[in-house]
Amino acid sequence: SGVSEADTVGIAAQLKDAAVAANPAVPNNFTITRGTGNYVIHFTRTATYDQAVSDGLGGNGLKIVKGSVQTFADLPSVAKGGMIVEVAGQAQEGVDNYWVKFVSKNGTTGIGQGEWVETVGPGLQYKYDYPTMPWVLIKLPNDEFVFKPANGTLYSGIAGTDVKWEDRIAGDDLTNPAPSFVGRTINDIFLFRGRLGFLADESVILSESANYFNFWRTTAANLLDTDPIDVASSYPEITILRHAVPFSERLILFSDKVQFVLDAPTTLSSSTVRMASIANYEILRSCRPVLIGQEVFFSFVRGGYSGVRAFMPNQADASLLVAPEASSQVPKYIPGNMKVIAGTTHENILACQSYGDNSTVYIYKWFDADGSRIQSSWSKWIFRDATV
Repeated sequence: SGVSEADTVGIAAQLKDAAVAANPAVPNNFTITRGTGNYVIHFTRTATYDQAVSDGLGGNGLKIVKGSVQTFADLPSVAKGGMIVEVAGQAQEGVDNYWVKFVSKNGTTGIGQGEWVETVGPGLQYKYDYPTMPWVLIKLPNDEFVFKPANGTLYSGIAGTDVKWEDRIAGDDLTNPAPSFVGRTINDIFLFRGRLGFLADESVILSESANYFNFWRTTAANLLDTDPIDVASSYPEITILRHAVPFSERLILFSDKVQFVLDAPTTLSSSTVRMASIANYEILRSCRPVLIGQEVFFSFVRGGYSGVRAFMPNQADASLLVAPEASSQVPKYIPGNMKVIAGTTHENILACQSYGDNSTVYIYKWFDADGSRIQSSWSKWIFRDATV
């Protein structure tokens, strides 16, 4: 052959020629290639097959990479562009399995020098069905607005309108599964501690920190504090989450009959997040709770009338929340089911409106001093011959 026995390039060439000679018709759709001037032989076949190599150097002369390797160090620096391999990792190192793809320096799919970069497992769904995801309302330079899917396309060629729900770029369905809102109805959307949040069924899903459009882990090799958070209720009964209200460093969650607090003792991450039930009040799911100052007001039904409660810090222990009734003095004042509540801290006013009466607004007004409610009152404004 004109090469020495220690010449790895020559040895690779001879191995490739021997493999072809042993399979002159290249049966079963085998393809055997060797990169020009290097020592890698790449086998491809459409059907599943087994491979093994042996040498007289204790396994140090020939290496085979097929499907997976134990560590990243086992990967060759020369390979076929686009080749995908799973890195199993070492259990004692606390590193999850992850997938890598070989990217050639020249950007081709041929054999050559390059690098291994983390990627998503082969054959897996990695994009959302954009029209079924929440849409975005974007203000244009001419002060008009456009409402469109966040699918990465520009609107009329205008820069900044190509926002997109980010794709899965790493891991597989075990190490980086789809967020739990996929295939379910999103009941609420909110912002909390630098993350975009969704409620779906019994789960709270928070985006990557400071990246509202990413709900996937960016690497499957390590768990990062910035990774998205996906936590479900552990309450013993079914508790479909309807509303979420950020309240200081806590998130108050409302189901039809149970309320929860989601928080973290330090930095909010998937390893520090906590979700615990705090109360068992029935609420009106159609009426969104509202934060006014240091109180979260929510409505409920009593007989044929609506009432109002408010979560607020316990005066004896601010880490605890209490929910006294704000309408106890007028239990039959607001007829029917509450439709909407709103308010302002400038005047300490809560405004309520019920279904079936679009001309009346019920007003709750209060005055606090030294941490106590000194005075409160209910009244109503009637807008005759008008719809509010």
